[in-house]
Amino acid sequence: MRKLKKYWIITIGIGIVLTVIVVVFSNRQIKQTAEYSGIQESNTHIIDNSEANPTIKQRLRSIEPDQAITIHLDWRREEMNHFLEQNELRALQDFYDLGHKVAYEIIREDVSWVRPVYSEYWHTTFMGGKYSNIIDIISYAQRSFFVYTGGLSEGAGLYYHLGFNESSGAPISSFNASESFELLSINHKITEIIQLDNQWLVIVEPQLQGYQTARINYDDTDIRKETKEELQVILFRFVTPDGYELERTTGILPVH
Repeated sequence: MRKLKKYWIITIGIGIVLTVIVVVFSNRQIKQTAEYSGIQESNTHIIDNSEANPTIKQRLRSIEPDQAITIHLDWRREEMNHFLEQNELRALQDFYDLGHKVAYEIIREDVSWVRPVYSEYWHTTFMGGKYSNIIDIISYAQRSFFVYTGGLSEGAGLYYHLGFNESSGAPISSFNASESFELLSINHKITEIIQLDNQWLVIVEPQLQGYQTARINYDDTDIRKETKEELQVILFRFVTPDGYELERTTGILPVH
């Protein structure tokens, strides 16, 4: 009888100990869950709070549009489409039969230059994200040929958006914008330039890398710089020697 009583006492004691352990463990789990939920709520609050980190939001705005949209044409292509609506596109043979061969000078060239995948100047911490906009970066990346008519702002845009830096040097130079303009060719070598009215044909040979900058003096063209000048949109077409058209772009040049 004493052994049976002792057995029950031990059993009850074990049960009490196990109950206490379960209660303590449950309380600890509840506390950890509450703390975790608090952290989650705190993090959510930081993300949703527009005043918490305005710098990040400002940098984000410099990268992408406010809304998720699809954009097919940049302003340059819109300008080119507008030109084609008002002008008949010349046949390539017309340039050779009727056009005026234009003299040019290669004033910048680097056959070893490689177009970067990413440039330090595209980071949002550089100049407040001035050159970080993904639309502009892709727009420049889709093109290989550029018309430069002078000006610090336009020159800086080419320099930074194309990924040039101090080690590579600038692809364009300082010149008298009243006397000349420049054509910048990426991954292509310019071999001939022909002008026919307000359309130009630039014959180029594809290269794996490098760039070329050709300077054209207005005195060597049918364009005449006058005191009272009128600006006109000019179409530039870039083709291979065997007649395959690679790209089109526009430039605003003076006409008499």
